[in-house]
Amino acid sequence: MTEHAAPANAPPPLTDDGPRLDLSPDNDAVVSLAHAFVKAFNDRDADGLVALAHSRIVFRPTALVGRRRTYHGHAGLRRWVTELEAMPVDFRLHIREIRPQRPSGFLVLSTLHVGEDLITDSAMIAALCEGRVIEAHSYLSDEGMLVRLGLIVDATSPLA
Repeated sequence: MTEHAAPANAPPPLTDDGPRLDLSPDNDAVVSLAHAFVKAFNDRDADGLVALAHSRIVFRPTALVGRRRTYHGHAGLRRWVTELEAMPVDFRLHIREIRPQRPSGFLVLSTLHVGEDLITDSAMIAALCEGRVIEAHSYLSDEGMLVRLGLIVDATSPLA
């Protein structure tokens, strides 16, 4: 019997029908959580990331800011921060926009910088469970590419 598997670099879908803009009243909490997650990354604050993450988090950073393709659990987040701190380059994210996603999650559109130098557009799609990040996947691409790949819906689309 032959088994087929998805490529290792293909992220699992966050929902059956893909993330959509969520207009629920708890968007402020989701946006605050997204800001705090990015701040903890920029500060290399492992305790801060762990506080925002579900114990079963699956985190997939970009190839620029992670030696592994996937980090699991709180121990994985701590390992990732240790690896970041050991890098000779100081990567920083500058948030351009945060969008809550349905059923429960968020999209962060940002730019990745080394010092004051802009390197590239960046994005992170995160899913939440029990008010904490349970899955996050980072990309070195802009919103248009994420739409073309089917990872997010076009915000200008009437279906968004």
